[in-house]
Amino acid sequence: MLSARRLELHGRQAPGSAANDPVIETVLRLDTAVADKLESVFDLAIADRLRLLAANPIDADVAATLRGVDDISPKPWSLRFKQWQARDGELKIEKARLAQQDVVAMGAGSLRLTPRGGLDGELRLTVVGIEKLLKMLDIDRIMTEGQVGATFNALDRLMPGLGGIARQSAAPGLVAALGERTTLEGKPAVAFPVRFVDGTVFIGPFQVGVVPPLF
Repeated sequence: MLSARRLELHGRQAPGSAANDPVIETVLRLDTAVADKLESVFDLAIADRLRLLAANPIDADVAATLRGVDDISPKPWSLRFKQWQARDGELKIEKARLAQQDVVAMGAGSLRLTPRGGLDGELRLTVVGIEKLLKMLDIDRIMTEGQVGATFNALDRLMPGLGGIARQSAAPGLVAALGERTTLEGKPAVAFPVRFVDGTVFIGPFQVGVVPPLF
């Protein structure tokens, strides 16, 4: 599913954590990584969008803390996830940086699993090149659907082309709706939350798909 020119994964038991309930500190580094077969983990809608994101190599540097793992013996991932959830497991991402061409993202947050295996938690991201990311994830299409889309269509009926102009004018408002304008590494960026609610994925206020239960 993942290939990279260089992949480093380091882990150690955090100082002071109990042997029967260890806290694992991990660091992941990827250089020129490419992901495929995403449909084996995500539903088709999310896999298609992530495939666009993974079309170009990604560099990543992630530091995280993992709680609730007491057994690293070989076993099916579905069973491992189920046992992890039963132990109230948590993945806390202390700091993550991902870069792909002119898109750079920094983030932190925590993730858990619900009793049915749904992903739950929130990540706070700051992204340079958010407009490109929105287009890849097809979130800009949301502005042409529902009540907003009906308004644009009505403008087109009133005067052909007027709806298209309105859609272009709405794009900056879409970025503003996601979160707050800021800077990252000296470049304009937007900070916003990515929420997982029992598997349903939200970027800012927009629902973008569903991650299937992991067990």
